[in-house]
Amino acid sequence: MNLKRFSELNQSEIDLLVNNINTGIEYEYALFYLLTTAEEKTLFMNSVINIHPYKDRIKSLITQINIGPILSSFNACSFNPSSYYLVTQDDSVGPSDLIATNKNGDKIGLSVKYANSCQQNISGKHFLGKEDIDNIKPEFHKLCDEYIHEMTRAHGSIENWFRKRKTSTKTDEIIDLIRDAVIEKWSSKSTEEKRLLMTRLLQADSPVKYFIVTFKTRANALSTVVRTDLEYNLNYDAIILKKHQTSIISFEHNGAVLGHLQIKFNNGILEKGTDSNSFCTINGIKLRRGAPFTSWNFSLK
Repeated sequence: MNLKRFSELNQSEIDLLVNNINTGIEYEYALFYLLTTAEEKTLFMNSVINIHPYKDRIKSLITQINIGPILSSFNACSFNPSSYYLVTQDDSVGPSDLIATNKNGDKIGLSVKYANSCQQNISGKHFLGKEDIDNIKPEFHKLCDEYIHEMTRAHGSIENWFRKRKTSTKTDEIIDLIRDAVIEKWSSKSTEEKRLLMTRLLQADSPVKYFIVTFKTRANALSTVVRTDLEYNLNYDAIILKKHQTSIISFEHNGAVLGHLQIKFNNGILEKGTDSNSFCTINGIKLRRGAPFTSWNFSLK
């Protein structure tokens, strides 16, 4: 881990910041500006904010964000920041987007979120083994065929429904099938397997202790919510998985909900295929089955 103050960055590193338009980056930049020193504020404004594609939004957020809850959270754990680092593109620090250090070199990271509490994007293969997935595939393939019939009956030509986000009972059935398998598999996992999975989901193995800072808009006002209780002492065998809504698995521990795992397709139930991977062709459009095991979201409750 090689932390560099903004004033220490070279031009190519600054250019990366200017060209970063990832979702939520404007909140990270506005927060860094508000927290850092007066000298770095000037440098950051002139070198990044003023020439960033989202400059107007960043400047607006600077006037709206309240950093009081963050400073109070530092104070509550007797941490007095002396320097701030923008680490939004450094995966070696874990989920942190900013890192604060004190004069002793201690570190606390800030993981910045806006209006969502997604903690981890994870492959379903961490929950289901190859044999489990192979057992699901025949029913999954059958439901994909039924999905095509369902959409054709409801919407007609494929051009009217393919990649159009139409509501489908067959998609829900596939998700439910996977949820059943995940819940059943969890009950047979060892304590150590559960511990490893929960550590990954909660990102409890981050190399830097971190707080989650979430910005929420309510009644046209922006509020700052800081979550600091991320070091869990869990009885992993007491964690129970339950279905929630149509696509979510709830993780409960001693009656409290830890988080929600959303089971979803990476890019829809059907994707555009090629000669080598399609399973059927309709009106000249080659179709392949989607990927329901590759990209699930775990959100803290």
